[in-house]
Amino acid sequence: MLKVGVSSGLVRTFSFEKAVDIIAQTGYRDMEIWMEHLESCKLSNQGFLDYMRRFNMEYRFHSNVCDTNLTSKNPGIRAESVRQVLNEIEKAAMLGGRILTVHPGRMSSSKDIAEEFWDMQFEAFDLIAKHAQKFGILVGIENMELRPKEFVLTSSHINKLFASLSYPSVGLTFDIAHCMSVEEPLAFLNRLNAPIVNVHMSQYAQGLMHLPMYSEKGIIDMIEVWRRLETIYDGPMIIEGFIRNNEVENLTRNLYECEHLFRQYSNS
Repeated sequence: MLKVGVSSGLVRTFSFEKAVDIIAQTGYRDMEIWMEHLESCKLSNQGFLDYMRRFNMEYRFHSNVCDTNLTSKNPGIRAESVRQVLNEIEKAAMLGGRILTVHPGRMSSSKDIAEEFWDMQFEAFDLIAKHAQKFGILVGIENMELRPKEFVLTSSHINKLFASLSYPSVGLTFDIAHCMSVEEPLAFLNRLNAPIVNVHMSQYAQGLMHLPMYSEKGIIDMIEVWRRLETIYDGPMIIEGFIRNNEVENLTRNLYECEHLFRQYSNS
């Protein structure tokens, strides 16, 4: 059965508590909480758990990506970036979250060569996977979009990374729009040799990333992607279709569009 959730980043201008309230009132029952959004939360750990139960809200977490890089050439930045992810794993475990999405490391300069960074990528995720296993957390490594310095993009890149990770504590956070910027999603999924533990969903159009699901510019055939995903993944798909204004209206329209497409999918 298809299920939908939403990223707290879509209402990032609100406090965490207010964002949860808005998301629940809109009709969502699953959300992905960005760790930097959680920093605005004044609740204790138990207060957080009670607050989420109040709304009957399922949730997962997304690692803070601001100014961090797991494969930075600067050893201090690299070490701090890994340390933050390890701490977020522990935080997610304390707050009852099962999944933490993490961005892979990237090159430090657009003039760098990707091959110089793979060993650092392997090393970082080996540490992360071991720590996640210890705390009972699933880490979803996200496939990235086509932009300067990223080098974990295609299905072959993902397969290369997972060939070095023999841990049940790691899987893929499959970002549909990111994928569309480098590889047709069905081809990506058919070539993939890694378990999917989370899905990010938004529309894409010729370099325009994370468009709302209702965007007329979007070129992704979501129904075809869902048909393939449903054979290998049974969790929620987290909406990331973002606009900077009218956040509440955007939440509603994204959900309405998904419900409309779900009806089409069920009848196809």
